Amino acid sequence: MAEFLSREWLDELAARLVDTTSPVRLVVDVIVRGETDARYRVETGPDGTAVGEITDAEPDLALYLDEEGARRLAEGTANAQELLAAGRLTVRGNLPRILDASGPIAALRMSP
Repeated sequence: MAEFLSREWLDELAARLVDTTSPVRLVVDVIVRGETDARYRVETGPDGTAVGEITDAEPDLALYLDEEGARRLAEGTANAQELLAAGRLTVRGNLPRILDASGPIAALRMSP
C-alpha cells in the first residue's frame, strides 16, 4: 500500500475512482496541511471521475484538513461532521451547488 498522500497514493485513488460517475459535475479541491502539504482536485461528472492537480479554476467545494483529520477521513475512522466539530476540517464553497450535489459527494471516498 502506498504512503498516505504520496503521488502513488493519489494514483491509486485516481484508479479507484475512474469509473465513478455522477449526474452532476462537481469539482472538489482537497488541501491537507501537515509536515508536507498535499493538494489535489477531484472532478466528477457523467463521464467519470479524475484526480489531478489543483488549477486556478474555482472549485465547487474546497476541503481544508490537517493531516490527522485527512488520515482519519480516508480510513473511515471519522466522518466529516466529527472532523468539523473537532476543528480538523474547514469547508468552503458554493452552498447551493454543494447541496444539489450532496449525493455525488457522499458517493466519493477518499481512500484507495
